[in-house]
Amino acid sequence: MRENPGFARLWAAEVVSLLGDWFTIIALAVLVSRGTGGSGLAIGGLLLTQLLPAVVFAPWAGVIVDRFDRRRLLIGSDAIRAVLVLAFIPAAAAGRNEWLYILAFLHFTVASVFEPGRAALMPALLAPADLVAGSTLSNVTWSVMAALGGLAGGTFLTLLGLRAAFVLDSFSFVASAALIATIPRERAERPGTRATGESVRFLTAVRYLIAHPVTGATLLVKAINGLAVVDTFIVIYGTRLFARGESGALSVGLLYASYGLGALLAPTLLNLRNDGTQARMRRFIALGAGLLAAGLLMLSGAPSLGVACLAIMLRGMGGSITWTFSTIILQQVVPDRMLGRVFALDFACAQLAAVSCALAWGVLMDRSGVRPVVVLAGCLALLPCAVWTLGLARMDRQEPAVH
Repeated sequence: MRENPGFARLWAAEVVSLLGDWFTIIALAVLVSRGTGGSGLAIGGLLLTQLLPAVVFAPWAGVIVDRFDRRRLLIGSDAIRAVLVLAFIPAAAAGRNEWLYILAFLHFTVASVFEPGRAALMPALLAPADLVAGSTLSNVTWSVMAALGGLAGGTFLTLLGLRAAFVLDSFSFVASAALIATIPRERAERPGTRATGESVRFLTAVRYLIAHPVTGATLLVKAINGLAVVDTFIVIYGTRLFARGESGALSVGLLYASYGLGALLAPTLLNLRNDGTQARMRRFIALGAGLLAAGLLMLSGAPSLGVACLAIMLRGMGGSITWTFSTIILQQVVPDRMLGRVFALDFACAQLAAVSCALAWGVLMDRSGVRPVVVLAGCLALLPCAVWTLGLARMDRQEPAVH
């Protein structure tokens, strides 16, 4: 970060923004649960407002990121979300859940521009030799802030209430925008990488991925995480099978902590053996997909909370590996002028898989029980792992050049 000050500011903005996000996420969950008597359908609807915008608006978000100044887009996104978060306060006071859903959908629609914009901006702010370390740090930061932000958000909400949580989140977006604004404009774009006068179209990126199948396959890697979406399993194992503490709160906390620990450790340790080549990172992805499936299969037969925590830790390791190294490869090989559209598609595929499987696993668990569905999810995750592993040699032969 000392050698890449622009990235250091972007990373600091990410930390502040992620911390604030958890205040709003927890506050919304509390509000919706309280207003509907703990309706699972209502909570599921809230989850959809967070995940669907990345799927629905991917074509437009990607084009916007590639057409306009990314630094200004991030600042504008933060400013809009700072206002939207404050709008939750009167909506909550009125007890109108429909307004909470609408505002949440708008909030995460704006985020669907911010996230691919941030990922696309990073290569411009990092020296090529530092891209692997910087991207890994960014992804590991999400894991750390998921644990710390969840704990801080829950504690803050208990002590100071919902209104204060929304106000603090609004301030976090203002702080994030201020940090990004200090990045020099000339540092926020890689010289010679944007095609002047080019018509920025979403289908151009789709054609690019079709013409470069190895890159297209890398874009689909994050969907493996969606196939093995684990949040519902964590809640059910923590509250029904191995409940500890008030209504299983301690068990759920331990399982999420195990997930975060695995997500933190795995890419950090693997980078000790990372030579920065695509071939090496593709093998890391194969390992991550295997750990992801193994964690679910272990979870399906876990006889105790301790074993369940270990299984969830493996699942977290696998998910973090596949997410981190697929992101780095895309940042290396995709031309800068298309990074926004490609990352918008990347996030959309991951969110679509997560939404679809979360709904499917919920329905199947009501009919067949928890453990059989976890087995099914683990077996399903093995399929893309096998396909990816079998294709490694072919991908090495067709390896795209680093731009």
